[in-house]
Amino acid sequence: MSDGDVVIEQRPGPAPTERLGRLRRLVRPRRRWCLGTKLVVTASVAWLLFVLCHLLASGRTSLWAPIELIPPPLFLLVPALLLVVAPLARPVRWRIIPLLVLTALLGAGRSGVNYATLWYEPRPPAGTPSPWPPGTPSSGTRTRAPASTRTCATCTPTSTC
Repeated sequence: MSDGDVVIEQRPGPAPTERLGRLRRLVRPRRRWCLGTKLVVTASVAWLLFVLCHLLASGRTSLWAPIELIPPPLFLLVPALLLVVAPLARPVRWRIIPLLVLTALLGAGRSGVNYATLWYEPRPPAGTPSPWPPGTPSSGTRTRAPASTRTCATCTPTSTC
């Protein structure tokens, strides 16, 4: 067989510059981060690493003891402040916000906030008058049904349980 038997068809394709133009329309060029974006990203990642190190090293080594002297509310205040400025870091704001929420959730247990007090109302001490009328569910006292309506398996309607 000779090479004369093979037919090679040359198709005119797009020019290399035309391909490059189509590719540039699909891919946005990356811009350099401004100083504010760099600061937000650096502070967010640094605080996440600090919280992780605190969770891992706190109470396990004496080298971490001086660092444990930071005020506990900072574990919530720093991510909250970074969340406020995170929208200003436009190129990465949707990646930084979940990172800061994760950091706040990890540090919430160390923040010193007693979350039970947000939903718990303690009973008044014994002897203080209740603002509710006696017998209501909020007054803390239960009313017994009349003896004639109370019945159980071992009692008769006239006996008291």
